[in-house]
Amino acid sequence: MIKIIMEKIVKKVIKKGNKPTAKQIKMIEDASRRPIIFDDDSPEFSYEEMLEMIEKTKNLKPLC
Repeated sequence: MIKIIMEKIVKKVIKKGNKPTAKQIKMIEDASRRPIIFDDDSPEFSYEEMLEMIEKTKNLKPLC
């Protein structure tokens, strides 16, 4: 038997100057303790690939 666990992805817009709630801080802390799981859609980068990505994105404007 294969058990598939799908978690709900929550998207939220945080406006400049807003502070996260205690619940949001707890969610972030909980997520930070979970292991990173790499797959075909999000493979692990080699050191060289990370350097290349940094170089390609260093001139991008911040989202906020």
